Amino acid sequence: MTCEVRTASDTDDSLMRQIQRAAYPDYVQEPASLLWFPAGQLDAPANCPHKLVACQSGVPAGYAAVWRVKEEKYRFDLLVHPEYRGSGIGSALFEVVLRIAMDSGARTLQGRARADDERASIFLHRRGFVETQRMTGFERELADLDSISIPSVSKFSVVTLSEAQTRNPSWRSDLLALLAAAQDGWPDPDPDPSGLSQIGMRVFERLLSNVEEPDAFFVGADQGTYIGVSSLHTLGTAVHPAYRGRGIATLLHYHALRKARLDGLVRIVRPTANRAMRAVFLKLGYRQSLTEVRMILRSDRASL
Repeated sequence: MTCEVRTASDTDDSLMRQIQRAAYPDYVQEPASLLWFPAGQLDAPANCPHKLVACQSGVPAGYAAVWRVKEEKYRFDLLVHPEYRGSGIGSALFEVVLRIAMDSGARTLQGRARADDERASIFLHRRGFVETQRMTGFERELADLDSISIPSVSKFSVVTLSEAQTRNPSWRSDLLALLAAAQDGWPDPDPDPSGLSQIGMRVFERLLSNVEEPDAFFVGADQGTYIGVSSLHTLGTAVHPAYRGRGIATLLHYHALRKARLDGLVRIVRPTANRAMRAVFLKLGYRQSLTEVRMILRSDRASL
């Protein structure tokens, strides 16, 4: 059978979702829940310039997308309808994805697969991808939240972002300073060979300017100095290196859970690649769920 790869149009978005539903029928957001779906293969930004559809004998059988994450780092989605796997659709799509990435000056290309999806892992490994990170989901029902005992951290105060914005004229710069420092030790699926990867301040500024629920974004402070944040919707949980190991992350995330239950949520799944945050999740009664494997192909190992 012939396989044709073409550029996707705006009308293909629904087609891509249909293919994803066929591949992952359980990837559905439930009412009163905040879920995470590993390696969903629909992560490309809305303005992604390179979206592709593969057709076999005229029938849409798979899709892909490739985009620039930052500088010379790229990432891609790729998914084949279960009925067409093993027929070369994935290889045809990846060949175009790789060519686009290399022609665009990519130094690295990141792919993601579920840890329990052996076929996807083999597909990436055979093409030279190397595992760099595992992002694990942790699930929790919120009904029994009151059964958790949280150690007192009385020295520190906790306020919402809404309260911080009202009380502190320099809240934005203070939070940016905290986030810049908190990057120390953050896992990065595509680390710079030269050393620590840093998220640009513009990214943090954009995130802080678009916080979905400021009343559900909690800020920890020590005598007015911001030392940590936690939100289920924006940024996750971060603590200044000088204050780690004191229960700050547990305290702040517990506030976020209480707010989620107050807002009517009954079940959440949150991901992390951070060992300390995994311990926080387990301390707060989460149970481990699915894992996403993140892999990198370096341009000097790529073969067109």
